[in-house]
Amino acid sequence: MALWAFETVGPAVPGTAPALAVRGFGNGASIINEFDGVQPPFGSGDPSNLEENWKDPTVNPPITTWQNFGAALAGPNVLSAPAAVSRLDNAGRLYVFAIGNLDWNRRSSGPVSLIYWNWAAGLLTGATDGWVPTVSLPGSAGAVANVPPVAVAWAAGRVDVFALSTSNTVLHWWLTEAPWTPGNPGSSLGTFNGPETLKGSGVTGKPAAVSWAPGRLDVFAGATNGNLLHWWFDQSNNWPFAASETLGQASSPCAVSWGPSRLDVFANSPNNGIVHWWYDGSLQPIQSFNGSGQPATLGGSNNCGPPAAVSWGPGRFDVFACNSQGQLLHWWQDRGSGTVGLSAPDTSLASLQPSGNTVQFSPPACASAGVNKLEVMATAALPNTPYILDHWTWS
Repeated sequence: MALWAFETVGPAVPGTAPALAVRGFGNGASIINEFDGVQPPFGSGDPSNLEENWKDPTVNPPITTWQNFGAALAGPNVLSAPAAVSRLDNAGRLYVFAIGNLDWNRRSSGPVSLIYWNWAAGLLTGATDGWVPTVSLPGSAGAVANVPPVAVAWAAGRVDVFALSTSNTVLHWWLTEAPWTPGNPGSSLGTFNGPETLKGSGVTGKPAAVSWAPGRLDVFAGATNGNLLHWWFDQSNNWPFAASETLGQASSPCAVSWGPSRLDVFANSPNNGIVHWWYDGSLQPIQSFNGSGQPATLGGSNNCGPPAAVSWGPGRFDVFACNSQGQLLHWWQDRGSGTVGLSAPDTSLASLQPSGNTVQFSPPACASAGVNKLEVMATAALPNTPYILDHWTWS
């Protein structure tokens, strides 16, 4: 029988959300990495940074408790929650992105840009703890300071990054490197291209991106008029990113794919419920969702914050969102077990906390380290205590 387990990782920064990434999915080499903001001591004048926690169940003996380098990631003043993505062809490669001030010092914060850290374990001589020195992506001075970026990997050596600009557009960068080869790991190092500006304006909030096949990307974002926008790119047809279409009234999207040509999108409705669109490859034109395009509303999703979604196998996806009652809600669909519709929300996750009196959660982060495995994290605010970072595991 599958069971949830709960633990507290450590203190957290108010108002931020964690990023969660898994390296080596599906091949027994799963390493779970979590990134969260680090707030400097009050009055110190030091910059805000990121720290990394990780577990590695693949080593002998397995590392089953959270590890930390004991220091924040070297680099700039961080202004947004992070985003993290792993290379598909090399479990030793990991990219972490955030909006920040790369040239921060005590006298000047410096310009805002999209910055990234590159974990290249064993690839570079002299890299501290494997982290390549922080770099600012080209042309990213127009990124919005407090809106996190999003990153996705869809092929060996390929990473795509999206961020909101101060002109209310979506910016896109991409990295295309040579596939990693044993014995010559340095051959896979490269630089990001871009940015390009996706067609359309009036965008607001954090975008979402997902791939359901090599060369296929779908991007979603809310708009200032309340609409949910959708762009798509198909490399096999030499398409540029198509102009945005409107799915309906919604914001704060997330997206997940559990198989080729399958796409599920979740977002907040105007009354803060969670709404759901899906695409299965059989609808025409290619961008059509739900046939009529009308979303379904997840049951029990009243007054929820931004959702997060993950898939650990064909036909299976899990959705998480925090509501205003201090509950972390969980919905799932598993076509393999015959559950076609989404389940009723599971509220047991919040009750796993020893305190039992959570009053606020950050938007959750979720990932899967393999079939039948789920990792969920969120920042929690408890009465009269510091913010803490909570972790739930399901297997």
